[in-house]
Amino acid sequence: MPTILVLLMGALTPTTYAAVHALIVGINDYGGQDNNLSSCLEDARSMARLLESSYGVPKQNIRLLMDSQATREGIETAFRETLIQGVRPDDEVFFYYSGHGTLLPNLTSIASHRAERAMVPSGVPRPPLAWEKVLSFAQLDAWLAESPAGRHTVVLDCCHSGSAPIRRTAQKS
Repeated sequence: MPTILVLLMGALTPTTYAAVHALIVGINDYGGQDNNLSSCLEDARSMARLLESSYGVPKQNIRLLMDSQATREGIETAFRETLIQGVRPDDEVFFYYSGHGTLLPNLTSIASHRAERAMVPSGVPRPPLAWEKVLSFAQLDAWLAESPAGRHTVVLDCCHSGSAPIRRTAQKS
């Protein structure tokens, strides 16, 4: 958690932006004891409390998706409703994900032998992972490109997040 706090101290600046809109996803239950996680829900709740108490984000601007709510479809719907619709250019959006991350073959360029990094939403059986059910970091980047917000902050608390190709996190000019 301290690493995340250091990141956030410079990331969220509600005094600069008209409003902060946050979508926070936490998944512990993956439908099997061998691949369930133990702290993602508490991490998500803690992040929501931190945004509200330390950064002044109004509770109504923070949306939590937990466990079975956090299917790929649920995440996409919540992302569009929370971080795209009704967001203005002088707003900031914040996306936090705590759950499984994975590597899958790059289906657009199998010859490259590069793997796609992805989040594993709720309801995705492991293994094998169904490509159409995971949420690739590239797809997240595409959704961020649709958001009119002046600033995007993304925190990925999952395996393979260190190499996420998220380009939209920088402040737009």
